[in-house]
Amino acid sequence: MCLDNPKFSCLLRDAKFMQHVSAVVVDEAYCVSQWGENFRKKFGEFGQLLSVPFLAASATMSSHVYNDVRRKLCFPKSWTYLANLGNEKLNITPIICHMHGGAKDLVALNFVIDEAISTPQKRLIHTMIFFNTQDLAYKGCKHLQNIVPPKT
Repeated sequence: MCLDNPKFSCLLRDAKFMQHVSAVVVDEAYCVSQWGENFRKKFGEFGQLLSVPFLAASATMSSHVYNDVRRKLCFPKSWTYLANLGNEKLNITPIICHMHGGAKDLVALNFVIDEAISTPQKRLIHTMIFFNTQDLAYKGCKHLQNIVPPKT
């Protein structure tokens, strides 16, 4: 919208208006790296708005992704500042599992249910699983629902 809408684009180039703008915020900026090539090609054209202050934020951006985002948003290295506040949350445990059959190896997700069954309380732990596509997320959800034991 910043680039395609003539009125909005003109507004971002209006000095009087921009006096009242602190920054343009790109939240979940890792998406610029993940989707910038195919899904949101316009992300790669943000460099046209360099006169506008930018804040690119993400809680899950590795240094490789940070460099890719900086490149795609056309942020000169000398103009950027990285604030890494860490992700030290006591209630978050990152687990990386090798999926032998690639992303479609839904059996690799069984550890979520197996762990709950093996505990005395037999409670599922709040778990967030990321998938590459909506279709795969749906299939993963169905797979997990099918292996959950019936309530006793």
